[in-house]
Formats: sequence, C-alpha cells, structure tokens
Amino acid sequence: MQPKNDDDDDHDFLDSKVKDTIFYLLVNNQKQTIIKRADLTKYIIKDKSRYFDQIIKRVADELNQVFGYDITYIESQKGYLLFNKLPTDRTLLKISQEKETKLSLIFLIASHIYNSGGSVTEKSLWKFLKLFGIQQDIEHTLFGDVKRLIYQLYVKECYFEIVDQDQETELYFKFGPRCLLEMNNDNFIRFNNELIQL
Repeated sequence: MQPKNDDDDDHDFLDSKVKDTIFYLLVNNQKQTIIKRADLTKYIIKDKSRYFDQIIKRVADELNQVFGYDITYIESQKGYLLFNKLPTDRTLLKISQEKETKLSLIFLIASHIYNSGGSVTEKSLWKFLKLFGIQQDIEHTLFGDVKRLIYQLYVKECYFEIVDQDQETELYFKFGPRCLLEMNNDNFIRFNNELIQL
C-alpha cells in the first residue's frame, strides 16, 4: 500500500468541505436570508480559507447539476443567495399553501414595482395594495400582519429593499437581489395580462 501524499489529503479535504458547504447552504437557505461568506469560512472551511474559491466553484457546479440551484454572491450583503433555476412547473417539490400565499403577496408587490419603473413610494405601494383589500394597519385574513411581512420579513429575505432616496419622510421600495434573481419580465407581463382579464 502506497502512503498518501499531500495531493490526496488536499483532494479529500476539498471533497469533504464541498459536501459540508452544500449541506450548510441548503439547510440555511430554508430561512431565505443571505448566507454570509464569513459564516461559511467560520463554520465550514475554518483555517483553510485559502481553498474558499475552489470550494465555492465546486459547490456551485454541484448545486446546479444535482439540485437545480444557482448560487450568487451579493456584494452589498457580503454573502450568498441560492435560488431555484428550474421552472416552477418542473420542480419535484410541492410548495406549501403558506409559502404559496406568501409568494402571491411578494409577486403582487413586485409587479407594482415593475410597472412603476423599478421603485415605488411607500404611499403608492399602500394605495396599490388597497385595491386588493390589503391595508397597512389592518390584519389581513389571508396574509396576517402585512406591514410586518413587507417591512421586516420580505426585506430580510432580500425580496425588497427600502430606500430613503430624498432624505425626507418618504420611503421607496425597490427590488431586492432575491426578487431580481427569481422573477423575470415574462412573469410580470403574464401577471399583468391576468390582472387585466379580472
């Protein structure tokens, strides 16, 4: 039996860390928040950070080929987002009713932002949502506390960003990185056509 050399040790290390990183990403992606690069280094790669780029490249390839996910680094957040690149009609996983409800509100807001050129004022957003019976300070029967969902959860999950553009009291909502990755023009055009037919 031949003794292992350093190349074998590096190969075994990389294989192990690729598997660990994929597991970490998939588990943490359930929270739908940014997965910080610093956390990957701290909890998975540890003192071998010189291998980080190699590991992430292999992780990206496996996530894509095996799970149908793309991984994207968001510079402003110093972290990664995973998103399913498979069309929703081809995914094997069923979306829960709760998640489907959540996505419908996200899509409604995103469509308004899209139709408004990429950003909307806070006032415009609530005026639009009121057309669908959704009011800022009234608990909605389907969505619950909509204000908390929009201002906290959807911002934390990177669907939307809240910007104070003019340094006054008016806030603006614009697409967050997850929204830009998961939704496209065809989705918005199809949704607009469905709304017109209502």
